[in-house]
Amino acid sequence: MHTKWQAFSPSIEASQIGFCELSSLGALIVSGQDAETFLQGQLTVNLKTITDDQSQLGAHCNLKGRMQSLFRIFKLSQGSESRYLLIAAASLIPHAIQNLKKYALFSKVKLEQAEGLRYFGLVGEASSDFLTALMSEQVNAVAGGGTTYLPQPEGDLIICRLPGSIPRFMVILATSLAESFIQAMQKTTQGLSTEQWEALDIQAGIPSLYPNTEDLLLPHHVNLPELKGVSFDKGCYLGQEIIARMHYKGKIKRHMYRALLAESTEPPPCPGDQVIILDAPNEAPGIVVRSAKVKQGFELLVVLDEQYADFSKIRFKKADGPKLHRLDLM
Repeated sequence: MHTKWQAFSPSIEASQIGFCELSSLGALIVSGQDAETFLQGQLTVNLKTITDDQSQLGAHCNLKGRMQSLFRIFKLSQGSESRYLLIAAASLIPHAIQNLKKYALFSKVKLEQAEGLRYFGLVGEASSDFLTALMSEQVNAVAGGGTTYLPQPEGDLIICRLPGSIPRFMVILATSLAESFIQAMQKTTQGLSTEQWEALDIQAGIPSLYPNTEDLLLPHHVNLPELKGVSFDKGCYLGQEIIARMHYKGKIKRHMYRALLAESTEPPPCPGDQVIILDAPNEAPGIVVRSAKVKQGFELLVVLDEQYADFSKIRFKKADGPKLHRLDLM
């Protein structure tokens, strides 16, 4: 593939494709001869399942099994060397590096904030065909799921198919490749707001972690095992004992649900906000994991005790606050 993007196929209607820059994302890079071994002992996911053509979600937890970071993890192999790119909310990256460095003293690894990368989202039924026409036939490898890593002389290019009922891709580019890519996108796709992209993540049930929700949630609370982001047979990792015990003893009663808040609030809902359970003053409040503005109000991902999953008694922030309505994940 050349860095001059190929001509867009006129048979694909641009109105079928949405495009936006994901400016809220950041990343750290883990490299060095002990990179895989180090991450295997830190993250909930089995590093063996992360290959050049398959990314995975995975969390870094504290000793109590509570998530300190939540990443989408990529393996970038070039020759005999491998690096790992861990993408998360940009606001969380400094915390993640600080927490991981505590355990890296005796490993031959380097942890650093990723510089010179930009992140983009592409959505629509024709997005796979569009990427193939724009870039190369190698994109077909991710049409049904997975990741393609295409190192270029000017820098990295990574394409990742995201879960969900609507075809969606994350495109990660070196800054030197980004401007020409943006120009090609703007000519042939519809602009998509970051709120619209966030809503698509919420509809697909994809969790994220932010400083406001750090150290609060077990991986099970955000359905991470169902998203293949937790391994129960790879061996020890930070927080593994509690995570495994809760799993095998079936003590997980709090899960993540999609909800609609059909009223305006000031300030708008954000991660870490509480949801209140009526007539249950001793019950732990629910927690907002993600939020996005939509036409009907706000869509949320909320962690809540399963006995209240019908949402009949759930209010936002206070007992006389607006009601939340449960929605299905897509």
